[in-house]
Amino acid sequence: MLGKDLKISCAILDYDEGDRFARYMAGPFGAGTASAIIKVALIDSNNNEVQSFEVNAKLTGGAFGGDAKVMLQDAIEKIYKYIREHYIK
Repeated sequence: MLGKDLKISCAILDYDEGDRFARYMAGPFGAGTASAIIKVALIDSNNNEVQSFEVNAKLTGGAFGGDAKVMLQDAIEKIYKYIREHYIK
């Protein structure tokens, strides 16, 4: 698909903010983990799906238990990395 325009369609299949206080208290042990599963579809200029894949993101800690929005930023970076590695030369 080199040289072709692709649209990116994302659907959040599962999203759980978890428990920030639990992450703060016992995050390294999995308590309060925030998680998301995002389905990504790459669509060509004829509106045909070229490929789809899922991205899983988790947040187990961070400053004061971490912010679940950071987990979504991580998912965006994973999507970008996958597209860069497979479609941008």
